[in-house]
Amino acid sequence: METLTLYYFDEAGYYEGDCLFQVMEGVFPPDRTTQTALPDDADREKNFYKWDGAKWVVEPKPTKIDDLIGIVVSHKSDTLHDIEMRQLIQDLAEGVEGYRIVRGEGEDMTWAVEKIPEEEIEAQEAEAAISDFDSQMSSLKERMSLAMLQGDQEQVTALQAEYKNLMTQGV
Repeated sequence: METLTLYYFDEAGYYEGDCLFQVMEGVFPPDRTTQTALPDDADREKNFYKWDGAKWVVEPKPTKIDDLIGIVVSHKSDTLHDIEMRQLIQDLAEGVEGYRIVRGEGEDMTWAVEKIPEEEIEAQEAEAAISDFDSQMSSLKERMSLAMLQGDQEQVTALQAEYKNLMTQGV
């Protein structure tokens, strides 16, 4: 009984694994398989391998956030490549300042990474500064009301100086 080792790949061409195929008359190898083995020096920890119809093409796996820009990964796909890419997106992008994970809308739910536009970062910083100013002003008003009710002129004078200082700092 003759057997062949076949190397199979997903719809996009990415290596999925290998299997033994029993050669029999009238039985053909499954679709998306090749008899061409991965290169002898294949490093599947560092690279993806993609079948181009004639040979395996080496694609280095993303190792830093910028490697992920422009890549969109299906949420529905359960191929080894897409499962690993979703995990890489989470590992490399989660909590990295200036970048965010973007999910598709509705049924789509794709995974991607994008660089947050500078204008948006500046707007967030401005909103945080305004919020901080409002918080300080609210606290100052409460303490001023209490000092005035208690007739504590020394505290009122100190709070007036704090108010002037806060107003000269600006937002």
